Amino acid sequence: MKKLSLSIFLIIILQLSASFSNPEITKCLPKNSKLKIDLIKNNFTINRKYYQLHDIELFKNVIIGRWLGSPYYEYIFSKDGELKYYNMDLNFDETGKWKLNKEGVAIKFKDSKNWEVFPIDFIILKKWSNKSFRHVLMIYFKKGFHYTGVLEFYFD
Repeated sequence: MKKLSLSIFLIIILQLSASFSNPEITKCLPKNSKLKIDLIKNNFTINRKYYQLHDIELFKNVIIGRWLGSPYYEYIFSKDGELKYYNMDLNFDETGKWKLNKEGVAIKFKDSKNWEVFPIDFIILKKWSNKSFRHVLMIYFKKGFHYTGVLEFYFD
């Protein structure tokens, strides 16, 4: 019985070490694709502020996925224009639609008839001095963004 327990323990340790050494697995918060991380690394310069959305298609591909908003919010931008907002503290979610224009991100939730535009102040990629992540991409909004002021994505 002890040999079986030890064998199972060793298998788990080997699987964990293999997953951490695999270059295809990239740590990020919230969870997103490696393609998104590569897109950010290849198109943004560290500590440079981007004030205008010159390449709407690039920004659309960057914003698709999951984002954090302080203090307890998560936003999920789907490729098909669906948006899901989740308040982790209150265990509350809301769905709607999103789209981009030159000014920023426009959203419309189910109960709303009109689109609300959230102008982007700037986007910045920063080095992050945290043991878990080495980078953070932050999208700052001029007037905040649906309960938060900044969307954040942390990754290695």
